[in-house]
Amino acid sequence: MRELGIFLFLAGLVAMLAPLLLPANFRFPLLDWINNWGPTTAWLIRVERLC
Repeated sequence: MRELGIFLFLAGLVAMLAPLLLPANFRFPLLDWINNWGPTTAWLIRVERLC
């Protein structure tokens, strides 16, 4: 169970930092569904993964 928590924590960090560090036209296919609900909801989902 601890490994799952660590994985979710790291996935949240990657989801938050990737848009800031990678080129603007780079897209993560697995994280694209988060952006379907708009930027505010996408950030709430990303932060929720860290909690």
